Amino acid sequence: MLRSVQRLSAVSKLTNITISEYFPLNINKSLVHASSVRFRSHTSREVRPVLMELNRRRETIELNNKLKEVNPMDRRSSYLDWNYQAELTALNGRLGENIPLQVLDQVFTTEEYIEEEMEKQAKLNIDIPMNLKSNTELSNEGREIIQKVVVSWLRGALPALPEEGVQALKSYLTSIDMTSDLAFHIGFKDLILSPEYPPLQQDFSKCLEAFVGALARVDPSRAELFTRDLLIVQLVGKDLTSLWDIPLPMRLLTHIMKNQGRGEPEPRLLWQQGPKTLLASFTVGIYSNKELIGEYSGETLEIAEEMAARDALRKLFKLDVAHFVLPHKQSFTDSKPNPSAQDWTGANLPNLIIG
Repeated sequence: MLRSVQRLSAVSKLTNITISEYFPLNINKSLVHASSVRFRSHTSREVRPVLMELNRRRETIELNNKLKEVNPMDRRSSYLDWNYQAELTALNGRLGENIPLQVLDQVFTTEEYIEEEMEKQAKLNIDIPMNLKSNTELSNEGREIIQKVVVSWLRGALPALPEEGVQALKSYLTSIDMTSDLAFHIGFKDLILSPEYPPLQQDFSKCLEAFVGALARVDPSRAELFTRDLLIVQLVGKDLTSLWDIPLPMRLLTHIMKNQGRGEPEPRLLWQQGPKTLLASFTVGIYSNKELIGEYSGETLEIAEEMAARDALRKLFKLDVAHFVLPHKQSFTDSKPNPSAQDWTGANLPNLIIG
C-alpha cells in the first residue's frame, strides 16, 4: 500500500482527479479493457489501496466544504461543449412536447437571475437591453391548471372520498417537495437559470409549474395529460388513507353511521396473542347492527381500536384494495365537489358513475 500511495502522491493535482482519470495513468490501456479494470480494482494490490486513498481524500474534501458551507459543484453551462438551445430542444424531445424555444427559455428564467444580471451590468456601468422575461407569469398559470386538473380528477376518480380527503391528496400532490422532486428527475437542474447552483427547491417547483403553463398555451389538453402522467401517477402504490390524517376516526365513523341510520359502532376484541408480553397483539373488530365493518391488529387495545375504525372508514370511502383501481389514464373534467365528511351518507355522491 505504501508504494501505491507514494505513486499516487507523485501525480499532480490528484485532489481533483476522478478514478476513471487515474486508471490511464497507472494501467496500460492496450493490455487492460474497461471491464477488466473494474475487476482488477477489487483484487489488485496496487489499485485497491489507491482507490481507498482517493475515497479518504474525497471524504476529507467533502467534510471541509460542509464545515465552510460552500458548494464547489461546477455548473454544466461552464463547460465549453454546453449548448443551451440544444438542451432545450432535447428536453422537448424527451418529454414528447413541442413548446417553442423562446417560451421554454422563459420557463427556466427565474426572477432572481434577471436581478443578478442587472446588478452585474450596474457594477460595470453598462446598459445593454436584455430580452429576458421571468417565469412568474407562466408559473401562476401553471399552478392554477395543476390544481384544477388534480382536484377534478380526484373528485371523479374517488367519488366516495369526502372533500376533506380530496383536498388532503391535492395538497400532497402539489406540495413543493413533490413538484421539485419531479422537476429534478425529468432533467430541469442544469436548465434552470438561477443565481444558486444547484437551484433551490422552490426554483424547481416554480419551473415545473411554468412548464405546465407554457404547455397549456400551446395545447391545453397536453397540459392536462402531462399533469396526469407526472403528478397523479404518484398515488400508485400509496395508502391513500395515510395521506389524509383523520384525527378522531371513531368519532367520524360514529357520525357517519348516524347519518346512514345505522347502529352506533361497537369495538369488540376478536382475539389476542401474548397479552402480557413485549410482542402482544390484539385484533379488534368494529360492529354495527351485528355486522362486522372493520377490523385491525395493534400492540395495544387502543391502537387496534383506532386502526379498526380507520379500516371501516377505508371500506366506506372505497379506498381498500377490493374497490380502488387507479384510473390514471382516464380524464375527469368539471367534477362537482364531493360531500364533506360531516354530511357523508354514501347516497349523495354527485360524481359516482354507475354502470
